[in-house]
Amino acid sequence: MKLSLVTEYGIRGMVHLATAERDRRVSLEEICESGSIPRNYLSKIFQSLVKAGLIVSFRGRGGGFSLARAPERISLMDLVQSLEGESSLTRCVVRAQNCDEGAPCLVHQFWSTAESKMRNELAKCSLKDIVGYYRSCTRIEMPPKIAEQETSEDL
Repeated sequence: MKLSLVTEYGIRGMVHLATAERDRRVSLEEICESGSIPRNYLSKIFQSLVKAGLIVSFRGRGGGFSLARAPERISLMDLVQSLEGESSLTRCVVRAQNCDEGAPCLVHQFWSTAESKMRNELAKCSLKDIVGYYRSCTRIEMPPKIAEQETSEDL
């Protein structure tokens, strides 16, 4: 399964929000800078995440974004469904139209099983898990702002 650039950017932005101090409003510019994400693109992505109830938007001076709930209560499945749509994991890989149990394609049974397992794994992985992985893994280069924040927290 390949996730779109929209979802990749959405995950980067959400990781940045999850690493911010609790109740801190983070500006779109800061998130774009830290994750090397085009501003107009992230603005549209965050509109979708606000609509899905995953983040909260604050307007005006001192405005910005924050998570709508604790990082451990936001799953990767929440993010994928919000940004890719419900059908992103159920598209038929053989036919132009979707298949189902009544009219299966050649790989329907295999794909259906794989899709179910993927949904379960995405639902089990929280935003908190992803942030923990970033913090513990030295092989993955963290966005510069997040890396700086980690260094200052360690002092």
